[in-house]
Amino acid sequence: AIHQLMPQPSTNKKDAHPMQDRPTQAPGASSGIDRRAWLAGMLAACAWGSISSGDEESGKKVDPKEDEESALKAVQAAAAEAGLSPFKISKSANYLVIGDASESFRAVTLRDCEGVAADYLDYYKAQGFDVHRPDRRLLVVTLADDRSFIAFVFPNSKMTSNKPGPAPPIHGLYNRENNRLIIYDHRALGPQFGSRPAYQNIRTTAHEATHQLTFNTGLLERKGDIPLCIVEGLAMYSEVRRTTGRTIPGENNTLRLSDLASQQRLKIPWVPVADLLTEDSHLRLPARESLLGYSEGWLLVDFLLKDETKLPAFRAYLAAIRKRKDPTFRLHDAARHLGDLNVLNQELRAYAIRRLKI
Repeated sequence: AIHQLMPQPSTNKKDAHPMQDRPTQAPGASSGIDRRAWLAGMLAACAWGSISSGDEESGKKVDPKEDEESALKAVQAAAAEAGLSPFKISKSANYLVIGDASESFRAVTLRDCEGVAADYLDYYKAQGFDVHRPDRRLLVVTLADDRSFIAFVFPNSKMTSNKPGPAPPIHGLYNRENNRLIIYDHRALGPQFGSRPAYQNIRTTAHEATHQLTFNTGLLERKGDIPLCIVEGLAMYSEVRRTTGRTIPGENNTLRLSDLASQQRLKIPWVPVADLLTEDSHLRLPARESLLGYSEGWLLVDFLLKDETKLPAFRAYLAAIRKRKDPTFRLHDAARHLGDLNVLNQELRAYAIRRLKI
């Protein structure tokens, strides 16, 4: 089994979408601080992101080459601020990969990102969604290990110990504000991580790359107000991939089903669909308390995409919310396009029972 993931909430950082892990005590953490709790706390301490106004937002055309050069310089500057060695760059048709990770990891990441993008575009076009290839290369920061990740994401932190410790709770993240995908090579964590770090790399890349794709292909709007259960549900819908060959989004996600089953065994109250779509707090609870919100978010997207009678309504719903800037219309949009939310809630609960019996 893969290392158990828990996609912790973004802890009030609106524009970062991290994939995280269940917390455990960190050997070697100074002053008795749990290294995972520390990192989660650092993420919580980050200010709510905002999309900065620039040429793109003002409607002025930006030369893709100049835009790429500017983005790469910004990443190199951030690396220098974090005390990391100069980053190396790799390119493909649709991606720019930059970081202190090995050349082989950059190459694998390029391959995996291109694969995720090809499968994503083919799938959503086939389902009738108006998606398009990104209009410029997407930026991916590939870091050598968890310490480079911590240094790059939190350059002003004092968590600089070189003592070995468990993997941080964040496996990777996508930042809507600067449109960066940031991951690190889990193989560097050694035996303490488990027996499948390469698969963890694939899963994390698929999850975060899907976030980046949804916000750069016309499916979602980076500056829009999108229910967090939809944002994360779409990423979880595509995070399961085969280690070789193409993978159609929507593979059976046994991890999310397991989380759903565990919450039901613990008699954690089910979150009604209307609440899930209007209150992001269900995915921003600490630690294991957000498991149900995440697993329900995945289940809802899985249901709406796979049920032929629901798919047209889901397309209309995503189109309607794409340009929304605040949550005022969340309930209205959901009821208008997805129908009676009490009925949808009952249908989703029945779908959960069917999936858990498979």
